[in-house]
Parts: sequence; structure tokens; C-alpha cells
Amino acid sequence: METIGFEINGFHHQASLHRAMSNRVNKTIVYYHGGGFIFGSKDDLPSHAIDHFTKAGFDLLCMDYPKAPEMKLPQICDFIEMQLLWFLDNHHIMNLSNDYILFGRSAGGYLALFLTKRMIEMNKKVPESVIVFYGYSTFEDAEFKKASDHYGRYPKMTFDDVKSAIEDIPLFVSDLRKRYPLYVYSRQKGNWLQLLGINDRTEEYTIDVEVSEFPKLFLAASQFDYDVSYKQSLLLQRKSKSGQLFTSSMSEHAFDQKASQESLDLYKKLIKWLKQ
Repeated sequence: METIGFEINGFHHQASLHRAMSNRVNKTIVYYHGGGFIFGSKDDLPSHAIDHFTKAGFDLLCMDYPKAPEMKLPQICDFIEMQLLWFLDNHHIMNLSNDYILFGRSAGGYLALFLTKRMIEMNKKVPESVIVFYGYSTFEDAEFKKASDHYGRYPKMTFDDVKSAIEDIPLFVSDLRKRYPLYVYSRQKGNWLQLLGINDRTEEYTIDVEVSEFPKLFLAASQFDYDVSYKQSLLLQRKSKSGQLFTSSMSEHAFDQKASQESLDLYKKLIKWLKQ
């Protein structure tokens, strides 16, 4: 793995680059992690996933981005847009191709969809394909606007319990032990969208209408996901012109994190799909 330094809009941060191991296909997978925009790491992909991509000849560039609530979702979206445009202009510096694929898990899936929409709108180079694992294209889902039944089963948290996790400056690298409780608190209280700064602007950040114009789309989700409703992936599949959906029967959100047989089958199908 190589660490790549970036400076976007005055903010220094890093990306992790995993180069193709053999049979390089000269395509770059640009990855965005999950974490409800509040926590998470560019290095959260399991090793078996990285191996599948690099052994199949793909370069994998894993991006970090500023977190909420220090930055609100509109600013996060502006940031990753500038970040991707920088990559498209400077890919040669890293000896990478700008023939690219966007990949996101959970919140990162939303970012991948957002970036595809923006590249289309700006008439910039569009990704060849988009991969979204247990993601979403809208915040209009009622589950995002109310207190979560699932997180309500966790020990009850107050703002005093989590306020020390909020920094005074934009945060790229987060401590899971400090930040995950902040996410749990926001879902317990039903104010997650408020932390993202879009509680009264959710319609602005819906992407469903444009999905029919997207490049080919690969989706994966669990029908028993406790964090993001399976219907979000079904909606995306219906809206897309060439969406393929892998459905897991597991109850975990990030069901591909463990190297289970189902997870290995998922990545094998994904690689086959990418090479079609």
C-alpha cells in the first residue's frame, strides 16, 4: 500500500493506494468509506476485498473525506467533488488511469452516486461504472428522520455523553471509539439529518431522478439490514437502466466485512461484472 498526500481547498489529507498485482487492466477504482458521514476510515475495506480487486488487475484508490458534524453534508459534497476533479486532472502523477470506477459502501455509496451525478452535470469524465454496497440515494426515507428502533436497543446516550467527540476543526481521521457513540446518539434521537445540516433540505440531496442516466450500476445489500433499508437498493435498481443487485440474507449491515462464503461470492460476481 502507498500513502498519497492531497491538498484540497487548503486541507491536507491522505488517500491509500493499492496497485494492481498483475494483469493490470489500467482502470482505477476510487473508493469512499461508510460511517454515516460521522466516523469511518479510508482503510476500512477488508483484505479479501482489496485482494479481489488488485489480483483482477484494478488499481484501488481509497479516499478520506471530512466528517460531520464539523463539516455539513453540503460542504462534504463540495469537497469530494473538488477531490475527484483533482484526481481526473492529476492521475498521471500517481501513474494511474483516469478511466475510473466509483465504489462506495453505505454513506460512501451515497457519495459515489452524488459524484456521478455531478460529473454528468458538469460534462466531466463520467465513471465507467458505479458500485454501491448497502447505500442510499435519498434522505427522504422515514427511517432516517425518526428515532431508530434498532439503535434504541443500545444503552441510552445523552449529548453530554458524546459532545467531547466533536472537534473544532474539520476531521478526516476519526477515532471509532469516540465517534461511533456520536452516530448512535444521533440515530437514537432521530437528529442524524440535523447533524448533517440537511434536516430541512433533504429533497435537495435526493439523486433518484438522475439514476436512469447513470453508467452501469452494481448494488449489494442485505434484505434484513438494520441500518439502511433494503428498499433503498431496490429503488436504485428500479431507477437504473442496467442495475444488478446482489441480495444478502444476512442481518448485518456491512455483511461483506467478514470473509464468509457469501462475501467471497459477492466479490467474485462483482469482478466478473466489472470485466464484462
